[in-house]
Amino acid sequence: MDAVQDCLKQIMFEKKYSDKVLERIFKSHPQWGARDRKFIAEAVYDITRHFRYFSAISGSERSLNMIFAVYLFEKGIALPDWPDFKSINTQHFEEAKKHITSAAVLQSYPDELWNYCEKELGEEKWDKEATALNSEAKVVLRANTLK
Repeated sequence: MDAVQDCLKQIMFEKKYSDKVLERIFKSHPQWGARDRKFIAEAVYDITRHFRYFSAISGSERSLNMIFAVYLFEKGIALPDWPDFKSINTQHFEEAKKHITSAAVLQSYPDELWNYCEKELGEEKWDKEATALNSEAKVVLRANTLK
């Protein structure tokens, strides 16, 4: 958890590149296995991408603890029994989700970009595009038949 929060602090507040931050943190912890590295990288990239949505639910852009808790909640992972998470009530997250009415916040896009794309593509088409851009790409296997 400290590694994820440290990475997020460097990326979001110190404006460092995420790939370089992750590379540095992985080099400084060679004892971590593949699953640890995968979890940390996935969490950092997901939180970075959906930062606006997670911060809207948590109620704070500065509390990385709360934002990480929202991420775990959204992924369906039980909050660890750590002192940092003792006072966090996940019921608050459900209530906060119900009160988000802006599609830009739900999809985690800046308002200016959302409005521009909506104007250029039309509301219906942009909603489909925005949703598609937030989903994980499908795996496509290709065989080289020339060899």
